[in-house]
Amino acid sequence: MIVLSCSHSLQSKKQQSDFNLTKSKDKHTVVPENELFASVDTTDEAVFTEAQLIESLLQKANEVLKPVYFEYNSFQLDQDAVELLVKIAEFLKENPGIRVLVQGHCDERGSSEYNMGLGENRAKVVKEYLINCGINSIRVEITSYGKEKPVILNCNDQQCHSKNRRCEFVPLTR
Repeated sequence: MIVLSCSHSLQSKKQQSDFNLTKSKDKHTVVPENELFASVDTTDEAVFTEAQLIESLLQKANEVLKPVYFEYNSFQLDQDAVELLVKIAEFLKENPGIRVLVQGHCDERGSSEYNMGLGENRAKVVKEYLINCGINSIRVEITSYGKEKPVILNCNDQQCHSKNRRCEFVPLTR
């Protein structure tokens, strides 16, 4: 089942506006989110640069930005994936300056072409879920690696293959 609406627990929390508070010389200035990311390159030629986060934020990011796993030949979100994506959306709302790259991956079965498409569909469904949770689309980029970057090579059983069917998150600079 594909669930594209954010869970009730996240929606029931106070809705955040499209504005972010930034501090400037003892003053707080409200900056619209679209201005915060005005310089983001959204062209097909964009080069993604992994963010260098401060230690405490990096630790929190590593705790929250865990892989989302998928069933064989599927890009549907299961309950575990939904629960994780709600936590990721909350983290992104708490840290409005962070963008993420969602990397779609597949196991080694099937053609490279098919798996590139499946990995892209996995990344797209994750992005769509985060958008439905209130994350601005400019903050979520996607790419697919298909079967080209397995976590475990040369799998010969279902448990091994299941670790390769995933979406991973990389924090990005603006």
